Amino acid sequence: VAMEINISAVREVNPDLSDNQMIRIFTRAKEAGCRFTFGTDSHSVKGLELISFGGEIAQALGLGRSDLSELVADAVEL
Repeated sequence: VAMEINISAVREVNPDLSDNQMIRIFTRAKEAGCRFTFGTDSHSVKGLELISFGGEIAQALGLGRSDLSELVADAVEL
């Protein structure tokens, strides 16, 4: 099972990742063995810039390559 980390939604809830309820949800999913993908839910090219926060979110979750869906594992730098 893979879960999309929607960067726009995470940052909208609370840019402070140390106190972000979405990070807590993703942490529980990771503990359950879920793998992850990243998305921005962007409807514009400008909005795609949010993908740069994916690394910050991955670090907050302690994600490694094995925590990513095979679809994105080779495309993400961790």
